[in-house]
Amino acid sequence: MPGPNQSGGYRPQSPDTDAATESYLFEQLRKLPPWRKAEMLSASTKAAYGLAMAGLRQRYAALVLGRDA
Repeated sequence: MPGPNQSGGYRPQSPDTDAATESYLFEQLRKLPPWRKAEMLSASTKAAYGLAMAGLRQRYAALVLGRDA
């Protein structure tokens, strides 16, 4: 990944984050021990699963009860 002062057409992952900040974040993530990265990944996966299930419950309720219920 090019640094903030390097060329290469790198754009940050998020439009509201500048390249220097993103570079700092990635450097901090690289320093984490593997077990902590695994913990973070597990928490993200659980959160995504929870959001997906909430969406399914909402769609199911709308099908069964109607959207006005």
